[in-house]
Amino acid sequence: MSALFTGKNIVHFDRVSSTNTILSEMLSNTKPLADGSVILADEQSQGRGQQGSFWEASPHKNITLSILYRPEFLTIEKQFYLSIAVSLGISDFLDEQLQQKSQIKWPNDIYFGNYKIAGILIENTLMNSHLRTSIIGIGLNVNQVEFKSDAPNPCSMKSISGLEYDIKALLPQLFHHIEIHYLQLKAGKYDFLKEAYLSKLYRYEQEHEYLIEGKITKGKIIDIETSGRLVMLVDNQRKSFDTKEIEFIL
Repeated sequence: MSALFTGKNIVHFDRVSSTNTILSEMLSNTKPLADGSVILADEQSQGRGQQGSFWEASPHKNITLSILYRPEFLTIEKQFYLSIAVSLGISDFLDEQLQQKSQIKWPNDIYFGNYKIAGILIENTLMNSHLRTSIIGIGLNVNQVEFKSDAPNPCSMKSISGLEYDIKALLPQLFHHIEIHYLQLKAGKYDFLKEAYLSKLYRYEQEHEYLIEGKITKGKIIDIETSGRLVMLVDNQRKSFDTKEIEFIL
């Protein structure tokens, strides 16, 4: 089981600051990179997460990589669907490997129960009203079981299954699952992707406490807007939020 083009060209580094940064620098060079190219690193010194957060990953124990896609078919208004597709791909890969159901915590973290196993950072460049390139940074905890950062709830494939994994052997399967959903996106299957995303969405249609405007407030996730904003029912009112306006209380 392998992908058609994702990961066919892999540039491997022992140690980098950030795979997203390296890929961005390579894109600025005159020699073009093929669609689906991957920058893979054994270690990142400055791995980045959402909203400038730091991604902890012990050397040689995890998957830290960035994928280059050229989704010129995708309009700016629908760019969140790329996040949906990649999230679904990683989630499906983990479900297959661990024989358990993962969930997607909005916007694109992958969870088992209340524990985070993977994060995604997507950086797009634009051309008129469409995307030109997308750098998709993925951090997936594989064999690490001790975490030193102040991240509140990390887990890994090994901490869930008790097994040690061959990271190199996992990559073709990971790329295969991501590419399946990327090709669905390219085929314009937006409704299908959204339905699949909502079916895996962490806390979907459940009432929980959130930090909204500095106050702990109960709310229920009921939808996702095309832009990616989270739609919630708060005090019987429909409200939408971006990532800086709401915080999950775990």
